[in-house]
Amino acid sequence: MISTRHRCLLGGLVQNGKYLHMRCTTHIVKLIIVEGLKEMKKYVEHVKGAVRYVRQSPARLQKFKERVMAEKIKCRKMLCLDVCTRWNSAYLMLDIA
Repeated sequence: MISTRHRCLLGGLVQNGKYLHMRCTTHIVKLIIVEGLKEMKKYVEHVKGAVRYVRQSPARLQKFKERVMAEKIKCRKMLCLDVCTRWNSAYLMLDIA
Protein backbone atom coordinates (compact mmCIF):
# COMPACT_ATOMS: atom_id res chain seq x y z
CA MET A 1 0.00 0.00 0.00
CA ILE A 2 1.36 3.42 -0.95
CA SER A 3 1.16 6.16 1.66
CA THR A 4 -0.71 9.42 0.99
CA ARG A 5 2.59 11.30 0.92
CA HIS A 6 3.94 9.05 -1.82
CA ARG A 7 0.66 9.17 -3.77
CA CYS A 8 1.31 12.86 -4.50
CA LEU A 9 4.70 11.97 -5.97
CA LEU A 10 3.25 9.16 -8.09
CA GLY A 11 0.25 11.11 -9.41
CA GLY A 12 1.53 11.27 -13.00
CA LEU A 13 2.34 7.57 -13.31
CA VAL A 14 0.27 4.88 -15.00
CA GLN A 15 -1.93 3.06 -12.47
CA ASN A 16 -0.60 5.51 -9.85
CA GLY A 17 2.66 3.62 -9.75
CA LYS A 18 1.02 0.34 -8.74
CA TYR A 19 3.39 -1.62 -11.00
CA LEU A 20 6.42 0.62 -10.49
CA HIS A 21 9.57 -1.35 -9.85
CA MET A 22 12.88 0.25 -9.00
CA ARG A 23 16.09 -1.73 -9.19
CA CYS A 24 18.71 -1.63 -6.50
CA THR A 25 21.36 1.00 -7.23
CA THR A 26 24.19 -1.49 -6.82
CA HIS A 27 22.53 -3.79 -9.36
CA ILE A 28 22.34 -0.92 -11.85
CA VAL A 29 26.01 -0.09 -11.27
CA LYS A 30 26.88 -3.77 -11.80
CA LEU A 31 25.00 -3.81 -15.13
CA ILE A 32 26.85 -0.68 -16.26
CA ILE A 33 30.21 -2.18 -15.31
CA VAL A 34 29.45 -5.48 -17.07
CA GLU A 35 28.55 -3.60 -20.26
CA GLY A 36 31.70 -1.49 -20.01
CA LEU A 37 33.84 -4.59 -19.54
CA LYS A 38 32.30 -6.09 -22.68
CA GLU A 39 33.71 -3.13 -24.61
CA MET A 40 37.18 -3.78 -23.18
CA LYS A 41 36.98 -7.58 -23.20
CA LYS A 42 40.00 -8.07 -25.48
CA TYR A 43 42.25 -5.97 -23.23
CA VAL A 44 40.96 -7.54 -20.02
CA GLU A 45 41.65 -10.99 -21.49
CA HIS A 46 45.25 -9.97 -22.27
CA VAL A 47 45.81 -8.88 -18.66
CA LYS A 48 44.08 -12.00 -17.38
CA GLY A 49 46.32 -14.18 -19.57
CA ALA A 50 49.44 -12.43 -18.27
CA VAL A 51 48.33 -12.82 -14.65
CA ARG A 52 47.48 -16.48 -15.23
CA TYR A 53 50.88 -17.07 -16.90
CA VAL A 54 52.80 -15.54 -13.97
CA ARG A 55 50.76 -17.36 -11.33
CA GLN A 56 50.99 -20.81 -12.98
CA SER A 57 54.59 -21.36 -11.95
CA PRO A 58 56.33 -20.66 -8.62
CA ALA A 59 59.51 -19.79 -10.56
CA ARG A 60 57.64 -17.24 -12.73
CA LEU A 61 55.97 -15.77 -9.67
CA GLN A 62 59.32 -15.41 -7.91
CA LYS A 63 60.87 -13.78 -10.98
CA PHE A 64 57.89 -11.42 -11.18
CA LYS A 65 58.36 -10.44 -7.50
CA GLU A 66 62.06 -9.81 -8.15
CA ARG A 67 61.20 -7.54 -11.09
CA VAL A 68 58.68 -5.64 -8.97
CA MET A 69 61.37 -5.05 -6.32
CA ALA A 70 64.01 -4.12 -8.94
CA GLU A 71 61.66 -1.53 -10.46
CA LYS A 72 60.83 -0.22 -6.97
CA ILE A 73 57.10 -0.67 -7.51
CA LYS A 74 55.36 -0.08 -4.20
CA CYS A 75 52.46 -2.47 -4.05
CA ARG A 76 51.85 -4.98 -1.29
CA LYS A 77 48.99 -6.71 -3.07
CA MET A 78 49.49 -9.96 -4.94
CA LEU A 79 48.33 -10.63 -8.50
CA CYS A 80 44.86 -12.13 -8.54
CA LEU A 81 42.53 -13.46 -11.23
CA ASP A 82 38.98 -12.26 -11.66
CA VAL A 83 36.04 -14.40 -10.61
CA CYS A 84 32.95 -14.31 -12.83
CA THR A 85 30.55 -14.32 -9.85
CA ARG A 86 32.19 -11.30 -8.21
CA TRP A 87 31.64 -8.21 -10.33
CA ASN A 88 34.39 -6.19 -8.65
CA SER A 89 37.06 -8.88 -9.03
CA ALA A 90 37.85 -7.76 -12.58
CA TYR A 91 38.53 -4.27 -11.21
CA LEU A 92 40.77 -5.70 -8.48
CA MET A 93 42.69 -7.80 -11.01
CA LEU A 94 43.23 -4.81 -13.32
CA ASP A 95 44.08 -2.44 -10.49
CA ILE A 96 46.73 -4.71 -9.00
CA ALA A 97 48.17 -5.77 -12.37
